[in-house]
Amino acid sequence: MSVYSIACEVAQCLAKSPEARRRALQVYPGDAMFTAELWVDGHDRPRRLTVNSEFITGKNKMGLSVDFKAAFVFHDIGTPQQITAPEN
Repeated sequence: MSVYSIACEVAQCLAKSPEARRRALQVYPGDAMFTAELWVDGHDRPRRLTVNSEFITGKNKMGLSVDFKAAFVFHDIGTPQQITAPEN
């Protein structure tokens, strides 16, 4: 399995996507660090994605300390799925 990783400031990571950057900067300070790792199997299929970010909210960095971590595991790739839309 191959692992690909990235680490950058939020504003830098999203420099080429103005709309995503604008939305992210409504939540994250521009200098918040963002890291991600993507595990890819021998068939070039994503198997796992982890995302981490730590930052301090508020003016002059005097707010709440936030430590965000998420992990996504992809499985049953290629297996037929049955999805039913919820009723209104």
